[in-house]
Amino acid sequence: MVSDDTSLQASSGTPTNEELEAKAFGIIQRKCVSCHNAEIPSGGIDNLTDLSSLFYYRLVVPKEPQLSSLYTSVVNGSMPPEKSLTTSEVRIINDWILTGLANDNTPPVPPPSTTPVVLGPNYASIRALILLPRCVACHNGTTRTDGGVNLSTYAGVMNVVQAGNINASSLYTETLSGSMPRNSASLTTAQMAAIKGWIEAGARQ
Repeated sequence: MVSDDTSLQASSGTPTNEELEAKAFGIIQRKCVSCHNAEIPSGGIDNLTDLSSLFYYRLVVPKEPQLSSLYTSVVNGSMPPEKSLTTSEVRIINDWILTGLANDNTPPVPPPSTTPVVLGPNYASIRALILLPRCVACHNGTTRTDGGVNLSTYAGVMNVVQAGNINASSLYTETLSGSMPRNSASLTTAQMAAIKGWIEAGARQ
């Protein structure tokens, strides 16, 4: 749920595309970059301040806010996880996309033709599909290390995993109980099965 705030109201008159873009990137820098950067690429997204990157991941579709996941994720309150955008900030993002962006001469780049990561009992899959999108925002060792846990690296994950023993692995027991991820939906049965299978098989990298 977005909150109300007038601190970022557009100036009197109709702002230019360049003014909207500057405000939009200011919001992204303040509210999003801490979890989406080269060191902490949550959800596999590492650069939200580059327009080409926004196009590449289809986070922004010029003139189509409802098709832009950058907009839809902030308007429904799912992102950012702990510092939702204000009503005026959401409106700025909407207006910026709706006007077609200041630099709309750069066409959206289609997603690369690669084999998608499939959920399974292996570290690469668990990191890409569970840890990065669901855990590292709060357990990254850089901006936040809640509970002293860093899940952004294999070494950090192994501090909460005992290979071959799921009951002694808090990564498994905390997610199984539903206490983690905090302030978010519990992991699915398939995600839990992947973590369980990986730990039981030796938790190899």
